[in-house]
Order: sequence, then C-alpha cells, then structure tokens
Amino acid sequence: MVVIIVVIIILPPGTAADPDLQAGIDLIRKISQSALFTTLRQEIDRFNGLLHLVHTSLKSLALAVRGEVVMSEGLEEAYYALLSQRVPAQWKVGEYKRVI
Repeated sequence: MVVIIVVIIILPPGTAADPDLQAGIDLIRKISQSALFTTLRQEIDRFNGLLHLVHTSLKSLALAVRGEVVMSEGLEEAYYALLSQRVPAQWKVGEYKRVI
C-alpha cells in the first residue's frame, strides 16, 4: 500500500488516461496529506505486527504438533488455548493496542 501511494504521489497530475483512475489518484493525494492518514498508517503497522505474531506462532505450533520442533511452554499454552476456543495469552499482549 505504501509503495502504491508513494508512486501515485510522485506521478504528475493528469498522467492517468482513465478519468476514474485519475479521480482515485486525486483522492489518494488528498487523503495522504491528512493527519488521519498518519493515524491510519500507525494502526495498519500495529495490526500488521499482530498478524505477524499470529502467523509465526501458528506456523511454529503446526511444526510442534507434527513433532518437527520441540513444543515450548508458550506453544503448549497457545495449543491448549486454541483447543478450548480461547485467544492465546501471547496474542492478547501482542503489538496491537488501539489508541482511543
């Protein structure tokens, strides 16, 4: 998303042949100037950190269940939490904390 926005901001105005595409580019330029965009970017970064944590722990858990790696205490805790349909503790203290 950031790369696309940077490329769009660098493009000179009026370079898009399609009027709808140009309207979208103009909207992104306007939004990227906003303070809300900075807040959105921070929220996206926090959420991506949480997604990375969930992804890596699930990948490690799958390897541990198959017996390819040793199941650590944290993985075992996550395993039992998921079996009982609860959110693992390590995900709760993850990187995503909303600013209200």
